[in-house]
Amino acid sequence: MKRKKDIGIIIQFEDKEYSKEETIFLYQNFFSILAEARDIKIPKELLKTVIESFLEEYNDR
Repeated sequence: MKRKKDIGIIIQFEDKEYSKEETIFLYQNFFSILAEARDIKIPKELLKTVIESFLEEYNDR
């Protein structure tokens, strides 16, 4: 029987301003690593588009 463990992740940026492109790049790499860990292949352009849309929606609030 496998035991499942909850894992929490905190993303903490340094105290500096990141450009939109840098932020997208950092999140894109982070989610790519998570996907690879589960053997999921996500095209980088799709991931970039999703992250851009999310950031635009988040910043509008």
